[in-house]
Amino acid sequence: MREHTFRTPPGPLGPYADGYRRHLEARGYTFWSVQQRLTYFAAVSSWLASEGLRACHLDESAAVRFAAWRTARGRSTLTSPLTMRLPLTYLRGAGVVPERPDDAGRFGDLLASYRDYLVHERGWRKRPLWHISWALVDSSTPSLATGAN
Repeated sequence: MREHTFRTPPGPLGPYADGYRRHLEARGYTFWSVQQRLTYFAAVSSWLASEGLRACHLDESAAVRFAAWRTARGRSTLTSPLTMRLPLTYLRGAGVVPERPDDAGRFGDLLASYRDYLVHERGWRKRPLWHISWALVDSSTPSLATGAN
């Protein structure tokens, strides 16, 4: 396996870069994918520093602002707030970034209500619905459906 020769990025995410690298490698990302993700992580860290923000301030609204900033600077890759999903998942798991407010609970309630409707009113079977709801809602990764994450 190749050794990543990535220097710790400046800014508030610097202390978490090595952990993020290990997080990516544990999930099977290729050498070059890890390199690209670490470069993006460094860009986010530099942006946070330029905005006077700490790592704990990184959330879905910051992801939207960062994507807009990156686009305004002429970048054509990694310019969607959706690209922040993986770093946010890691940082939340590491306890650096607070969990999202209980939006997932309200969405889960809505999904359960819809599932009940489909099963009881429309006569759908539960097994396919479980499969569909599992695909739609991954409780370990925040939803980016609003474009704010």
